Amino acid sequence: MKYLTLLAAGAACIAAAGESLVKDGAFDLSKDSPSAEYSPRPDCRFELFTEDLSWNKCGKLSISKSQKDKKGNILHMAWLDIGRADEKPGFAVEPDTFYDFSLEMKGVAPAYIRAAELSGGAKTLLRRLPMDVQVKPGMEWQRVAGRFRTGPDAARALLCVELWGHEELKVGDYVLIDNVKVERAAANDALFKSGRKVAVAAVSPVAEMACPFFPEALVDAPPEIAFRAAVNEQKPLPVAVANLTDKMAQYRVVLETEPEGFTVSRTVPDDGDFGLKNFPASKITVREALRFKDTDGEQVSLRLDPLPRIDEASVITVPAREAGLVWFDFDTHGVEPGEYRGRLRVIPLGEQAKYEMDAKKRAYVRKVSSETFVPVTLTVDPIFLPVEPVRPAHLCCNAESEESFNLQADIGARIFFMNVWWFNAANAANPDNTVAQSVRRHRAGAEKRGIDIKFFVK
Repeated sequence: MKYLTLLAAGAACIAAAGESLVKDGAFDLSKDSPSAEYSPRPDCRFELFTEDLSWNKCGKLSISKSQKDKKGNILHMAWLDIGRADEKPGFAVEPDTFYDFSLEMKGVAPAYIRAAELSGGAKTLLRRLPMDVQVKPGMEWQRVAGRFRTGPDAARALLCVELWGHEELKVGDYVLIDNVKVERAAANDALFKSGRKVAVAAVSPVAEMACPFFPEALVDAPPEIAFRAAVNEQKPLPVAVANLTDKMAQYRVVLETEPEGFTVSRTVPDDGDFGLKNFPASKITVREALRFKDTDGEQVSLRLDPLPRIDEASVITVPAREAGLVWFDFDTHGVEPGEYRGRLRVIPLGEQAKYEMDAKKRAYVRKVSSETFVPVTLTVDPIFLPVEPVRPAHLCCNAESEESFNLQADIGARIFFMNVWWFNAANAANPDNTVAQSVRRHRAGAEKRGIDIKFFVK
């Protein structure tokens, strides 16, 4: 069973959650029936198909001819739109709403799944799935599941299946499709209707990062974040912060220890120290995921991709009914095994906070707060990963900064090159030449990391 995720700018449903918007997802109706919900491109072949032995009815989409693209290259493609209601293409949807889809597929050709919105008779494709999560060919049924979200003006939508390729495909290649369902995402509805204004959850480092970003981990998120690492590991902790309101919002996201002691006025302080208690603060890096184009083509979609360090205010900006991502890196090199505790504190900068004088009228105490606190526990297990790689690597580039050196060292780089063209008369006459600078920079990084490195000339 293979699961794919599609989180794109479009699709939600007027039907109740749990009720499929595709009524003939099992392909029992004739493709020429007025109630049929599928329509192929005219230059491909689609038919209702009955499997041998099982007599299972399903749909079969196949490539019927070879074509040429604008550059004269051989092109093979087939396309099927799924969805029709009231004699109109597509099924009725609501704006800014999440929908879950699922279908079963098998065949000899790789397939892509898209969602599309219909507006004024035109079809606007939503984000295409990345190449590495395409539905791969196979002769066993695979269940494919995912989610998409409608745009602000959505009225109708389609689910699309596409075969596309060049000489790796041929006429006759096909995919079988069965049990198509599209349902309104009940869990997301409940979250938005809960009255909460923010939701926080840890997500997988390999989660789908397509925008609008709203990972499923936010639904029924556990009340605390607990994760584990070995000694000498780089451990990531991506955290999604969801804006459940209808307006853009900014949040200060802070990882801190539980406050201890008292202020001068004998009240418990609001703020803890950065990081987790007893974990070296210098070994924690905080980054913010930025929305960035995923192609240089005309139809540009956005993904959370670049991860620069977060600004000094530790503030992220999150669009309405979407989520942002704060990425924590924990470097456990030389850290003692044990439990390290703290809390994640999310402060909406546009929400209410109220302070009142305490009973002794000596200090103001917070009475109302819209902040969210999530306990965080990192367990460093007594498992010691080797610091030195089994096979030292040369990554074909030098480190131009300390961060670049550390990144290369983390993945095994121990060999760095000196360009043969650096050894020239001009550099020989300059004691602070390019070679000397490079050697000093790399040796300083190695000494700080406690590793041995070598140089070679090429």
